[in-house]
Amino acid sequence: MSYEANFNTALTYIRSGLPDRAVECLHKALAGVSMTEKNKDNVIYLRILTLLARLGIERGRRDEALNYINEGLNLKDNHSDLLFLSSLYYFDEKRYDEMTGTLITYLVSLTQSDAAGYDYEFTGTGALKEVFERLIPASYSKAVSHIEIRDIISQLSEKTGSELLKHAYKIMLEIDERRQAINA
Repeated sequence: MSYEANFNTALTYIRSGLPDRAVECLHKALAGVSMTEKNKDNVIYLRILTLLARLGIERGRRDEALNYINEGLNLKDNHSDLLFLSSLYYFDEKRYDEMTGTLITYLVSLTQSDAAGYDYEFTGTGALKEVFERLIPASYSKAVSHIEIRDIISQLSEKTGSELLKHAYKIMLEIDERRQAINA
């Protein structure tokens, strides 16, 4: 069976609520991808890595998930889904500075022109709500380098004009105001 067929079978298992079977098919699919096909233009290969990473995080196999995330990001460093999953990994590991930096990179990645071709799962309103209401507040409030991070996001939001980055910056300012009120 081709890796595309194994990938499609895995999708069916995911939709049917059978993650263990999906992982088996995804491993077979990954094994079927030749070295020459492991590149940033192979959308199915990147989706295989993304799904294995997502299922790894969901199943508590974080180190395995990180390997898949890194493999994908080494090919396409602005892959929105892998960046989102990377931030979840850092959250689980309580690595808040890396998490915040990854979330910023994720937000920047959402402005890329080729996003439609990658069939991203974590770019819709639900994912953005999660980022703005839970992930950024959780990571930024606990980041050691929060001042430096805030300054970077300020500069990025000014240079790019991105509404997403402006919103993230606003959240960071609100958190800093609460910090100052507590410390006053």
